[in-house]
Amino acid sequence: SDELKNNARVVTIAVTQDGEALEHASDELKNNERVVTAAVTNYAWALHHASNELKNNVRVVTAAVTEDGGALKLASDELKNNVRVVTATNYGWALRMVGRCHLHPMH
Repeated sequence: SDELKNNARVVTIAVTQDGEALEHASDELKNNERVVTAAVTNYAWALHHASNELKNNVRVVTAAVTEDGGALKLASDELKNNVRVVTATNYGWALRMVGRCHLHPMH
């Protein structure tokens, strides 16, 4: 219902379990930093459903690209060149790789 789609508490619970649920939130909540951050922390590509304003929000985009660096393509042009955001992207990719390969000490 429209009432539930605009209820920040209900939507936050939903996007925490499934970030893609942001698609069904009201436009107002797609522009709510806390709700969108909860969504992109769970599923980076939920950034697609965020408001343009939040696609230009360093904290929101950093949360998304830390979860999946590929989500950088959904960020504003300005943030695609932001050192903090790009560093979070690379760092996130590096962290995921650590669990998949053996690290060898340098001799």
